[in-house]
Amino acid sequence: MFLRFIAAGALICTISASAVPQGTSTSPRVALDSDIRIFTVAAALNVAIAGSGSKFGTDLDPDLVQRLKQYYSVHKGNRSDESQFAQYMGLAVALTDPPELKARVREEQLPDETRAILSFQDLLREFYAKAHITQRWTETGSQYETELNLLKPKVSAVLLQTDAFLRASVVGSGRQSMRITVELLAPKNSVNMRAYQNDYYVVVGPSTTSRIEDIRHSYLHFQLDDIVNRGLPKIADKDQLLALVSGEQGVDATYTRQFGLMTVESLIRAIELRMDRTTAVRANEVISNAYRSGLLLTPYFYGALQSYQAGTSGFRDAFADMAQSVSFKTERDRFQATFHSIPLPQRQEASSEVAAPPDLIDPMRAMIVEAQTAYNSMDNVGARALFEKVLRDFDPNNGSALYGLALLASRASNIEQSQIYFDRTVKSNSADPATKVWSYIYLGHIADIQCQRDRAMEYYRQAVQVGDNTRDAQASASSGLSKAFGDQCR
Repeated sequence: MFLRFIAAGALICTISASAVPQGTSTSPRVALDSDIRIFTVAAALNVAIAGSGSKFGTDLDPDLVQRLKQYYSVHKGNRSDESQFAQYMGLAVALTDPPELKARVREEQLPDETRAILSFQDLLREFYAKAHITQRWTETGSQYETELNLLKPKVSAVLLQTDAFLRASVVGSGRQSMRITVELLAPKNSVNMRAYQNDYYVVVGPSTTSRIEDIRHSYLHFQLDDIVNRGLPKIADKDQLLALVSGEQGVDATYTRQFGLMTVESLIRAIELRMDRTTAVRANEVISNAYRSGLLLTPYFYGALQSYQAGTSGFRDAFADMAQSVSFKTERDRFQATFHSIPLPQRQEASSEVAAPPDLIDPMRAMIVEAQTAYNSMDNVGARALFEKVLRDFDPNNGSALYGLALLASRASNIEQSQIYFDRTVKSNSADPATKVWSYIYLGHIADIQCQRDRAMEYYRQAVQVGDNTRDAQASASSGLSKAFGDQCR
């Protein structure tokens, strides 16, 4: 759900000085601005969808236009253009500033959805140069400045309101920062949030309403994600709580797999109702719909927040007490008494997938999928616990679980541990070719970082022998054979 990232660079700051008010401050750790990386990716997508009919494709090399369209079509599948925009924004913020436009971190540290389109950066660099993006960025500066000036007072007001409710100007981790970026090429009325490590980015499309509620929702995540994650150990019987709604019709499956996400979303829905001073009738309607979708703790938090509002403590301390007071028996009784009497939400996402009957679901595979989802959502603690549970309860040499633990170790910059898990992955009989080929490549990267070039070459050759080309693996293996990864040993 979230891709975490940070962005800063001399080029964007230099251009924006004459084009848009880069870095407009709305809070000590929040900035409202525009971003040339996002503009570049959005313009490239515009051409990929509209072809030469795009305002960026009129005088563009026809061959480049065709390659952009082909790349986008191949990777899109049957998904909507808007969902694709969100995925490509995840890529944009993971890249350095143009003209380099290269990944800021090692590939294995990126979420799966970003790694799946990482090869787009080659086309992006060519597009940036041939479409004269620097000039186009400067020419459109006044339009972005106008939009930013309209949005700033509304954003500032909602941030101040939120901070006042939470009784602190800085609630979450002091290492965090948030950047709200206006992009006029984004889908209308869209608000996309991506987060990477300690930094959150919100990309806002053109809108007459500004979608302030969605921006506030993102800001609440920014302030509360860390607090909720730290408080989760205080909540007992988490698995039993999730089991209440597992398999229920109308429930968002994500909430049945990730207790942390279910908890923070339940909390935010309740806070929004309290902040808006919603009438009792309307609050009951919203809470019921949230509850029926799988947000089991929304009613609990809505009630607990009444006591919080009457008190004087800061929200971090208050949430610790709230978490400690969650009772499985109370929530089970609430579920049994009310859940099935609530009508299914009127608007449900259509799905082309047919769910398997409960007795045909592979519990080990379900746990691996849950762990991978937690990994992609940056829930490192939850993902690690689930991968380790797969090894402990099902298969001590499961390739997918070992690979997941290797990626988590790499994300934590624990090179030694990641090397051990990648090595176990390639030796696992259950590891699929895609997992093995990338494990060999990452082992090659580690060996190069350790200045063991001969050993790295052997790993890259093993990757070539596997033959799998998931996410352009063979190009990465060939690159490793021709040039050492990184520059630590030069």
